[in-house]
Amino acid sequence: MLNHPVFCRLKKLYECPWKGPLSKLQDHLKECDFVDVLCPKNCGREFQRKDLKKHLEDDCPNRTIPCTFCAEEVLWNSMENHFQDCPQYPLSCEKCGKENIPRNEGPRPAVNEHVKEKMFSHLTDLIKEFGQWKLDRPGLQAPQSRSRRTRGGLEAQEQASEAVLPSNLVTLCQQQQTEIDRLRGLVNDLTSAVERLERRHDESRMRVETQLQELSIRVNRQETRAFEFEGRVCSGSYIWRIENYRQRRQDAISGIATAVHSPAFYTSLYGYKLCLRINLNGVDSGVGRYIALFVHMMQGDYDSILEWPFTGRITLTILDQSEGTEFRQHISETLIAKPSLLAFQRPTAPRNYKGYGYVEFAPIEHIRDPQYIKNNTLLVRVQIDH
Repeated sequence: MLNHPVFCRLKKLYECPWKGPLSKLQDHLKECDFVDVLCPKNCGREFQRKDLKKHLEDDCPNRTIPCTFCAEEVLWNSMENHFQDCPQYPLSCEKCGKENIPRNEGPRPAVNEHVKEKMFSHLTDLIKEFGQWKLDRPGLQAPQSRSRRTRGGLEAQEQASEAVLPSNLVTLCQQQQTEIDRLRGLVNDLTSAVERLERRHDESRMRVETQLQELSIRVNRQETRAFEFEGRVCSGSYIWRIENYRQRRQDAISGIATAVHSPAFYTSLYGYKLCLRINLNGVDSGVGRYIALFVHMMQGDYDSILEWPFTGRITLTILDQSEGTEFRQHISETLIAKPSLLAFQRPTAPRNYKGYGYVEFAPIEHIRDPQYIKNNTLLVRVQIDH
């Protein structure tokens, strides 16, 4: 039997050309280009295996690329932010104009601060040096034949220039310092105003967040009431929509959430309260091979007037969602409640720890066929005859 030749189960949908013995089918599916896989970068995208390489290189929002300057691996959409701190990012010196200086070789922040704070004293020192400088005008040096009067006039002009220039520069620097002080005061005022606005913004944001939390609590309560009402009026026939199936299955495989519980439902308006539990990667001997499905009794509002333990027939069904109703092949099992089991005793906790059902309800590979998973949703129906 295991040597019987079979085609890939995706041949009909995607024309996979593989053909081989039944014993090699599972090995082929682990490498088949047409099997759906999740992105290993955890971006949540799902696609056929043959498209994985292109996705990782061109499309994945979590892909990384090396920085041009320091070679560090950075998320592709965070490169601009990385450049703000990259130690090898090229800068230009504001003093000498030299370019392409790595950030970690640039001037120390303390030196820059010193230059800003001591600007006035540096200019004053420069003026003092300038005042001691003697004007050198070799082109105007009088020859020995010129008159003493002309030479004396030039010397007087030089002395006047030496006296006037430093005085003018000192005045200009003092004016500039006054303007700098005025601007500093203005900046301080603006900084205080910004801080006040930020405090008001933070207070407003906290009020809005508090209101949103309160609104979220109220919405959750209303949703709970809606689910509760839906569960009450189902009269023992309830259909559970398990949305986002592929991600839930991946969570079960990785151990993040091995079991998923349905909303509560009732056998009648004032009847027994139950829920379903499904293990999408199986339990015990069926791990990795079979979906497990169980029913759990829950504490209800009218347990005190009901008969215990629970008795009745429970039919569990995974629905075939194919378009043509005549070709649908539902997967269904019926169990009879056993009063002697703890699973059917009156609950002493919100949900009975013990459940009752099937460890090997349906093969996982069979469930992955498109007829059972539509729009990434699995449908499970429970029918209770009490």
